[in-house]
Amino acid sequence: PSSISLFQFAIANSKQATTLLFAANGLTKLLTNHWVSVADTQKDEMKTFLLNLLYTNGPELLPAAKYSVSAIVRLYCRLVKLCWLEGPKHQNVTDHVSKFLQGSQHHFSIGFEIYSELTADMQPTQ
Repeated sequence: PSSISLFQFAIANSKQATTLLFAANGLTKLLTNHWVSVADTQKDEMKTFLLNLLYTNGPELLPAAKYSVSAIVRLYCRLVKLCWLEGPKHQNVTDHVSKFLQGSQHHFSIGFEIYSELTADMQPTQ
C-alpha cells in the first residue's frame, strides 16, 4: 500500500504526540490488514527504522508523550509478530532490545514495554 510511506514519514519527522499516535496506529492497522502486500525489504527496513527511532527519540518523548511512544512500540511489536513465522532472522528480537535494557532509565522502560507488548500481542485471543 502506498500510504505506508506517508505514515512512516509522519513518524520520522514529527515530534507532536498526537501526530505520532495517529501515524503509528494508522500504520499498525494498515500493515495488519495488508501484510501480504508489503515487500520483505520494506518490512525489514521498517523494523530497523522503528527500533532506531525508539532508541534515539524515545527517551525524549517518554516523559511528555508516553502514549505516542506506546503506539510506536505496539507498531514495532506487531511487525515482529507478523514477521515471526517468516524465518529465524525475524526472531532475534532479544538481540535488538537488549541495548535498551543496558541504556538509561528511559531506555530500560522502553525495552521493558517492548517485551511486555510483544508478549501480550503474541498471546492468542479467546
